[in-house]
Amino acid sequence: YQFNYNDVTKTLKLVKAIFMAEPVVMTCKAPAVVVGDIHGQFCDLVRIFSTFNEKGLPGYFAQSYVFLGDYVDR
Repeated sequence: YQFNYNDVTKTLKLVKAIFMAEPVVMTCKAPAVVVGDIHGQFCDLVRIFSTFNEKGLPGYFAQSYVFLGDYVDR
């Protein structure tokens, strides 16, 4: 697909406006499970969700998860 310069520029401006409206630091309810890079590994994601409970201990689903990035691999 050939991207049009004007379409790309318009899209970037719209995305920038969305990011600028959001806070730099997000808050979440504790306890939370912090998850690093998963690089598109769906099985790892399922394992993470099934490992922690609301207290961050092995068991059922936690209420809050913080993902640090790299959700998909290139």
